[in-house]
Amino acid sequence: MTHHGKPVAFDQPREILGMGGPWVGTLSWDGVPVADDVLIDSAVADDERGHLYFVRYYAPTRWRSDVFFRVCRVAGDPASVCEIRDSHSLTPPQIRLIDGGLYVRAGTTGYGRSLDPDDCVDPDRVGARRRGAV
Repeated sequence: MTHHGKPVAFDQPREILGMGGPWVGTLSWDGVPVADDVLIDSAVADDERGHLYFVRYYAPTRWRSDVFFRVCRVAGDPASVCEIRDSHSLTPPQIRLIDGGLYVRAGTTGYGRSLDPDDCVDPDRVGARRRGAV
């Protein structure tokens, strides 16, 4: 996959949850690491807005019941990663671009939930965490 003519790749894959998947890895854009713990093959490019969306896995404790996922985006610069507000999910969500809008599906329901890709929880927080600043 490419975004703005630059390759998007997943490195260092590993299985999570110990049930044959899902798999996460480090998302790299043009060889530059963007974020860790990204669901493999979750990246979706929005060339119209210049955004790259992906799903990130969080395991704040060692308990499986505390695992959650969040949709994130990077715009233009690999260091400009943000978590999109209201994208928290307890199951691995799928993201799609439909008629220019960003939609998420978690579970077996349709793509009925629309997200505002510019409404970030805290811009650059994901990138700062990856770099060890948070």
